[in-house]
Amino acid sequence: SMIERMTQPVTQPAANSFRKPRVIVLGAGQKPAIAAGAERLRPIIDEHCEIVVWDFEFEQDLGEVDADYVLVLGGDGSILR
Repeated sequence: SMIERMTQPVTQPAANSFRKPRVIVLGAGQKPAIAAGAERLRPIIDEHCEIVVWDFEFEQDLGEVDADYVLVLGGDGSILR
């Protein structure tokens, strides 16, 4: 019955069932301050996300990359338009 289901203990997901979001990290690598800042941020990003592409030279073909998010550093926002 509904009452019985409501009184059952809640099962918590296993700790290892959490999947970090997969991210593509792109940036203006020709700007030294952006490249240096990105390297300082990388351990933090890596702690919270699975980095599937790290490309600051715009060399990677992203057509077949499976990712949840794209993080763009040092751009002018044109990718968002």
